[in-house]
Formats: sequence, C-alpha cells, structure tokens
Amino acid sequence: MPALPGYYTATEASKELGYRDTSYISSLCREGKIPAYKVGTIWLIPETWVKNQPKTPETNRGNGGESRK
Repeated sequence: MPALPGYYTATEASKELGYRDTSYISSLCREGKIPAYKVGTIWLIPETWVKNQPKTPETNRGNGGESRK
C-alpha cells in the first residue's frame, strides 16, 4: 500500500517490483521511461503504472565463482 494514495515513491515502487535498490527506477524516471512526477527530491509514480508492470525476480548477478577465460 503506497504512503500517498494513488502514487508510489521510487523506493516503494522498487520494492513492489522486486528491485533491490531505488537507483534503477529513479534513472528510468529521469529518462522519461516511467510516467512519474518529481516533487522536491521524490519521484511519484502512478499506482496504476506500478500495478501493470511484471515483477522482477531477485537474482544474484554474480558469476557463481566461475573463473574468467
């Protein structure tokens, strides 16, 4: 449930969509790829947009201990 009815902050949207931190969502907002509004230092993202996005499963992006070739 978002703190502001009808909108998620970038932090709330990141958690809802399964991202570990806010930086990716914030950069998409800055680039205009997410329909968001900036109020001061906070990005507000419409709740309908967040709810219509597929959730991203959290994965470890490491190489699993494999050595480079």
